[in-house]
Amino acid sequence: MPAASPNLTSAGQSPAALGLNWTNTAGTPFTNFTVEEASLASGWSYSTVAVITDPTVVSYAASGLSPGVAYRWLVVENYQTCFIFCSPASQTTNPLNLTQPAVAFLNDSAVTATSATLRWTNNATYGLNVSFSSYAIYESQNGAAAALLTTFSTVASHQYVASLVSGASYTFYLVTSDCIAGCGGATPTLSSTQSNLLTVGTPGPLSVTVFAQNPTIDLGQSDFFTCTPIGGKSPFTYAWDFGNGTFVAGSASESMLLAGLALHVVTCKVTDAQPSAASGATNVRVNPALAVTASMNRTAVDVGQLVGFTCTISGGTTPYAQGWTFGDGASGSGTSASHPYAGPGAYAPVCSVTDAADATSAPALALVVSPALAVTARASATAAAPGTSLTFTSVESNGTGSYSPSTWDFGAGVTLTGAVVHHAFSAVGTAVVKLLATDSNGGTASRTVDVNVSRITVVVTPTLTSIHPGAVVWFNANASGGAGGPFNFTWKFGDGFTGYGAAATHRFPTAGTDAPTLTVTDRLGATNGSALPPIIVAAAKASSSSSNYGWSLLAIAIVAAVAIVAIVLVIRRRSAGTGELDKASAAYVPPTDPKATVRGAKICPNCGASNLPIRRTCSHCGKPLPRGGRS
Repeated sequence: MPAASPNLTSAGQSPAALGLNWTNTAGTPFTNFTVEEASLASGWSYSTVAVITDPTVVSYAASGLSPGVAYRWLVVENYQTCFIFCSPASQTTNPLNLTQPAVAFLNDSAVTATSATLRWTNNATYGLNVSFSSYAIYESQNGAAAALLTTFSTVASHQYVASLVSGASYTFYLVTSDCIAGCGGATPTLSSTQSNLLTVGTPGPLSVTVFAQNPTIDLGQSDFFTCTPIGGKSPFTYAWDFGNGTFVAGSASESMLLAGLALHVVTCKVTDAQPSAASGATNVRVNPALAVTASMNRTAVDVGQLVGFTCTISGGTTPYAQGWTFGDGASGSGTSASHPYAGPGAYAPVCSVTDAADATSAPALALVVSPALAVTARASATAAAPGTSLTFTSVESNGTGSYSPSTWDFGAGVTLTGAVVHHAFSAVGTAVVKLLATDSNGGTASRTVDVNVSRITVVVTPTLTSIHPGAVVWFNANASGGAGGPFNFTWKFGDGFTGYGAAATHRFPTAGTDAPTLTVTDRLGATNGSALPPIIVAAAKASSSSSNYGWSLLAIAIVAAVAIVAIVLVIRRRSAGTGELDKASAAYVPPTDPKATVRGAKICPNCGASNLPIRRTCSHCGKPLPRGGRS
């Protein structure tokens, strides 16, 4: 919310032009300024005459105004208020009531047979947007066409002595030009008004011409008329008939609102000082009032979506000039346009139309742009065995917050809808699951999830297939595929007993043929079974059994004795090495001698590395070595 309402003031005023300036109250984000005008001709109803999209431009020059006519002005500052989303807001200046000055008045003095002193007034006030440009005096001799006599570039010049030819009749008038844009440049924009006509010398026959500022206007517009007597003798009086058959006294220039859709004949009757009278007329066509309707194909979109705009024009006077301001700093032309928005917020697109009669209409629209829709896709597992049911979950964000059910495409013609769905794959390979999310604006977002579908593979280490009763058999297996580990291994040994784990042992106590099996279960519960080769448990002869049993005991005893001897040797060797190192620690071996050893061995006490040069640190593990003597 701006701190205060903007303040509107006038910065220069001439008979047909006006300069306005105002303060910027820093309503942000800024949208535009609209300059509004009202007059008696419009029933004091305001209409937009300018839309300014640059927040640094806080002035405007209006031209084509009617001298002596009262106008009302105000400026509306449009901006946005933003919390979570932005919405349009505005501040309006104070209304400014101003009456346009009258045109310059030309009179004469010190008239002789050979000269006349011309004097004139300037009723303008200058400042900022309105500045003085020039005076131009035009002369007509004996009713001939008027020609430029002289010009003045100083605003204080109000007098000129014109040379006359005795017996001739002269008509003079003054054109005052004021600069309203591009002042000081090569091609400034000027607003010019013409004074009354002044006749000096022997008058010629009186005739009248009538000029309409706009020969075609829109219903509800005023037109400016100038009545110019040629010949005759001043002073002149004027009477006007604006198409209703009645003459009303007036001045040489009049502004009038013509009612009704028709071709109006405007007549001016002039009476001079002799007196003699003459009339002139001009035609003005009144067209239907300019009407503009702006529309768009949607009032709410997501970031990046195209919005279509249409400007429908009726009435007014062709040709039209139309354009769009989309509210985000971008603009377009033509009656139809399309535009995407790069950021979320509330926008006020405006269609501005000006017709050939300078009527302007600029209806604004209201558009809400939401952040672009986003979606995430999750699978309960990214690897599974065929037939394993997986859960798929979608989570939408941004967009409008109103979402259609998500669509899941599992391939092979299988689709499901919903935020949470379940599906089991039958074919092995990498399955690409496609997710499509849609919000109420028609915005879409997509994601994919890859699932590796593979069968559980089991590799069993070969084992004994022929044994004697009481023998112990080792079973080993590895598993891969499916959903992966941890895998559960269940062994059925074929004799009613069960074992578990990747490695298992079993003693087969009785003779016979046993058919072991293995069942592997992955972490999601999928299974795969394997049948092992049958194990034949053959009963041996008694004598042979006793002999074999004896030999088995002997073999076990020998293996145990060898293991004990090996353990003792290792322990003694380690003790000896430690003792040698302890003894060597009392001596110092210079680090510059890489060939030094401790009792013939180069051993690191930290990592056990051997055959190392004795330096300050172990070249194997980087830790300090003991100081020792030569071996």
